[in-house]
Amino acid sequence: MKVVLKQEVKGVGNAGEVKNVSDGYAMNFLFPKKLAEPATEATLARIAADAAKKTAAKESAEAEMKAAAKALAGARLVIKAKTKDRKLFGSIDAAGIADAIVKKGIVGVTERNIVLPKPIKETGEFPVEANFGTAKAKFLVAVESEG
Repeated sequence: MKVVLKQEVKGVGNAGEVKNVSDGYAMNFLFPKKLAEPATEATLARIAADAAKKTAAKESAEAEMKAAAKALAGARLVIKAKTKDRKLFGSIDAAGIADAIVKKGIVGVTERNIVLPKPIKETGEFPVEANFGTAKAKFLVAVESEG
């Protein structure tokens, strides 16, 4: 009997795969535990549609990341912070830089994308890299005194 696995089954296969198993195994183990469903034409069509949606979403996310990397490449991002004698009250970390980028209008950037060896604790210009998997961008973060 052909079944479509709903989740990983040890020794059989992974979620979304179509496998040929014995009738007894399918009827007595896989179906009651909702680990699989019969591989009908409708089920196979639904799985193909889900796979197409996932592929489209992945391509869309990748295009968004490439656009963000292109927008950031060579840019100069200004962040204002409270200071005393060039030293910041606190620090600017990857999350702060990502927030500033999003406020600038570049979407899809999170703190995980920002490569910052150590938090910025003084005013000045600092080179920063954003890693989006397939695309990378180097830009400057300029920390200026507020007010």
